[in-house]
Amino acid sequence: LTQPAVSNALGRLRERLHDPLVVPTRSGMVPTEYARRVAPVLRAALRDIETVLDPEAPFEASSAERTFTLAATDHVELVVLPSLVARLRREAPGITLRIRAWPQDPGALARGELDFVLARRDQVPGSTRAAPLFDDRLVCLARKDHPQIRGRLTMSTYLSLAHVLVSPREATGPGAVDAALAARGHERRVALRVPHFAAVPPIVASSDLVAAFSERLTSSFASSLPLRTWPLPIAVPRTRVSILWHERTNASPAHRWMRELLREVTTG
Repeated sequence: LTQPAVSNALGRLRERLHDPLVVPTRSGMVPTEYARRVAPVLRAALRDIETVLDPEAPFEASSAERTFTLAATDHVELVVLPSLVARLRREAPGITLRIRAWPQDPGALARGELDFVLARRDQVPGSTRAAPLFDDRLVCLARKDHPQIRGRLTMSTYLSLAHVLVSPREATGPGAVDAALAARGHERRVALRVPHFAAVPPIVASSDLVAAFSERLTSSFASSLPLRTWPLPIAVPRTRVSILWHERTNASPAHRWMRELLREVTTG
């Protein structure tokens, strides 16, 4: 559109919506609070209309230019993003990813603010579809020359150690390991809580703290830090991470393509 056409269209929208929508500042035009609030809703509605009017339009990844917004924990980001980004750069360089921290409002899927959530299925209620991405289990991560661990990690040794617990910022309760220990009448001493998996390896490598850590991530850090892993002395359920999406995007060719790519990079 030409600049006059854009100005005329903006004028009509301002009159219809009773809001200036964008206002000038020293750094350029910026949206009003009303515009910020309605934009995600309108974006979702337009995507719905596009899907209904042309549900079988092919999606050409190599030439496509669009953004996908995903929500995930840093654990999932570390597992998925390196392979996913490498594939996108080779096969779909026009695709942009926007990653948001999880957890957040699950309703963001329905509102079109998120395309996908990568999380446990039970963490996302509502009208969502899901497909498994990968399973992971916890192992005990410690520095290689830890003075208290000799050979097999026994329960008595494990309970005598000081631990790092990874939990979301708003979580204050026990983790999965603590629940398993409590079921057998045991309790460990958590000396440090952190919200991100990525913070754990350098902390453990430079201290006598140990951590229950993702088995899938250990090799990524063990190659650059003096770390070693041991099986936990207690059974802890494995974690299954799924890809979740809203029913409204299920038929979208672009969404189908991204869902398949996510499954490929996590199972290959």
